[in-house]
Amino acid sequence: MTEHYDHDGDSITLTDADKLQIEEEIAHIDGELADCGGSDIWRELNRQRRHLVAELVAGRRLPTLEEDEEA
Repeated sequence: MTEHYDHDGDSITLTDADKLQIEEEIAHIDGELADCGGSDIWRELNRQRRHLVAELVAGRRLPTLEEDEEA
């Protein structure tokens, strides 16, 4: 399941550099996931990974759950 959050404000369209950075972050998280097993850290890393994938699919930056709760 892709996790993303509704956002009423201005969105930031991803540039090719943004997309590359997100793909690198996902690859880094994948490496950490391989090392940590089924712990709380694993769940948090998966949450972060789903959010980054959702941004790639949407083609724009999406607020994190924490940012959405602050608004």
